[in-house]
Amino acid sequence: MRSLLKISAIAVAMWAVLPADAQIFDFESETPTYVGPGPRPGALTSLSMTIDGVTVVITRSSGLPFDLVDNTSAGQTGKPPTWGGVSLDPFFAPTAGDYFIATFSHYVSGVSIDFGDYGGDTDHAFLSAFSGMGATGAFLGGDAALWTGTFPSFGFLTYTQLTPGIRSIAFGNLPGDDFVPSLFFDNLSLRGVAIPGPAAALVFGVGLLGRRRRRS
Repeated sequence: MRSLLKISAIAVAMWAVLPADAQIFDFESETPTYVGPGPRPGALTSLSMTIDGVTVVITRSSGLPFDLVDNTSAGQTGKPPTWGGVSLDPFFAPTAGDYFIATFSHYVSGVSIDFGDYGGDTDHAFLSAFSGMGATGAFLGGDAALWTGTFPSFGFLTYTQLTPGIRSIAFGNLPGDDFVPSLFFDNLSLRGVAIPGPAAALVFGVGLLGRRRRRS
């Protein structure tokens, strides 16, 4: 019985840190809701994307809508080639102190995201990682950058820890910038995704074996 418990404990530990390959959510599979020029429609209140069983849900902290921009449309060209044809757009009803929230279906150990803007104004970009869904729970750490570039140059934010424990992030402009929010985002990357794998099946099998032995 002790050996079974030991195997079970090892399997649980293996499941907790079992990493998947990096998942990159680049918005290319989504339909743009804004094609410039003209006013943004604010077509989305929530965006859900799934790759290889890992889901990301993006919202705004204010609850206001947002858009996905067509990078090839009028007034939206010049973004870097790695951003493809679709990006996350913050410009519907910009509200000071507002930011994006991304919640993950699985715990991850690392997150990064590209950001950029037109015009060369100064932006204070930030990323904050949390242990709970919807930017709740413990604050785990983050990244910030003072950026004055303009497309096609861009910056990126990143945060990594040793074990999976990140369930959501907040990202955007820091309050106090001249125009908030004013950053486009793309290429959200998740690393060290903790997903059920062979070890989880081992736990299940050990549990059944233990139940059968107790019954006998």
